[in-house]
Amino acid sequence: MKTPQRGSPMTTPGNAWGFRLVEEESTTTQTRIAELEGRLAEASQAAKPTESEAEQMIETGQQVADEVLSEADTRELIDIQLREAGWIVDSKNLRYSKGSRPQKNKNTAIAEWPTSSGPADYVLFI
Repeated sequence: MKTPQRGSPMTTPGNAWGFRLVEEESTTTQTRIAELEGRLAEASQAAKPTESEAEQMIETGQQVADEVLSEADTRELIDIQLREAGWIVDSKNLRYSKGSRPQKNKNTAIAEWPTSSGPADYVLFI
């Protein structure tokens, strides 16, 4: 912090108290910042997994990756979820390529609907 020059407003008798308050507040703030930085460093260290935990995470991730569902299995699951939500859906038969088109007032999920960027897996029509 810059030391005020003699005769400047900060050193006049009326402002001496204010100058000390600013210095104390600055010191308090710097102390609080240092404390919080220390706590942050401790929390960061605590959040890091040990080597064995990291190896276990990698192994679990690999197992999950090996068990990924095929596209057909995934579509079956999505069909079930859409059906439970009240949609008319059958991604094997309700497909654009098989002539399926939206019908007024029927909540229908049509698979492989063409778009400018390629076919959409499902398009939901109300």
